[in-house]
Amino acid sequence: MKACDPKEERRLRTQQGLLSIKKELILLRMEIKIGDVVRLRKAHACGSYEWEVIRVGVDIGIRCLKCQRRVLLERNAFERRLKEVVSQD
Repeated sequence: MKACDPKEERRLRTQQGLLSIKKELILLRMEIKIGDVVRLRKAHACGSYEWEVIRVGVDIGIRCLKCQRRVLLERNAFERRLKEVVSQD
């Protein structure tokens, strides 16, 4: 039986590690739905912290509850800025 090349063995271990990390990240994704009201870490220019979710996908669309301004954020940027979910539908 032929032994594996050390480089090939290292590559396979790295791939397995990356797959397990990807699975964990998918499980940790937040369940955000249209209509949820969320509070972000920094206030909007109008002074409000609360936003309503209006679009869900790779990007998250949110609307300020005070001035009705709409913003589209990448999901990872949204999750970093999120402080709490105020109410869920």
